[in-house]
Amino acid sequence: MSNLQKRILLVEGDDDKHFVSNFCDKMLPRQLVCKFVEEDNGSDSNDNSTPILYIDSGSRKKGGIRNMIKRISPQIKKEETEVVGIMADANGQGFDSPEHPWQKIRSKLEEVLDFEDALPELPCHKGLIRCNVRPKQKPKSTLHVGVWLMPDNQSSGELENFFAGLIQDNSTWPLAKEYISKYVGRSIEKERTGSQRDGFDIDKLYKVSKAEVYAWLATRKKPGKMGAVISKGHGLNFDSELAQRFAQWLEDLFCF
Repeated sequence: MSNLQKRILLVEGDDDKHFVSNFCDKMLPRQLVCKFVEEDNGSDSNDNSTPILYIDSGSRKKGGIRNMIKRISPQIKKEETEVVGIMADANGQGFDSPEHPWQKIRSKLEEVLDFEDALPELPCHKGLIRCNVRPKQKPKSTLHVGVWLMPDNQSSGELENFFAGLIQDNSTWPLAKEYISKYVGRSIEKERTGSQRDGFDIDKLYKVSKAEVYAWLATRKKPGKMGAVISKGHGLNFDSELAQRFAQWLEDLFCF
């Protein structure tokens, strides 16, 4: 790691890191410069007036929520670390479940950081931010820490649910949703009648939004992933309350 990597956002995988990078380019072009941890060569082409956000998705073989949580403690212990942000999917569990990502992240942060006030039982609507927190193994230093649970810190879901909230395409988006609705309906009917499952996991209906998003992405002029579409901005509404709230969390946490 370069000594310049002082402000880190931990995410679960490659889709997340490209999404955040392109989102920041769109929403915070003057406030943040985004780089990927694994692509940093130690040089600093920045003019030192704009904070650099380094996004760490782990390796391709070590993505996912479990491996991301394992990276929290080592990152906090690094001498150069000033800010650690954490972005994770809420997924399908209830927030009070010990298996919910928030409960696991909360437990890990309380294990390695000395908070003056206990972290809340539920995620903060605007995203968690705690400033000047002392690491238990570095009591003479402080850092900032923040957590955002996709999609909105309140709902079960994931990054794709957030992205779905940006779509304002009145032509193909309804068709994509209709197509997935029919497919899910067929899967539910097959489950009810004892027929062989048809590929869609009806035990994870929060995944419907993910299927709808990828059906919509397939209709783009140049079909691609969410991050690439965000960089173009076509068919997306960045003035939505949720987009503005997430951008504000990123700015408040990393821009100082």
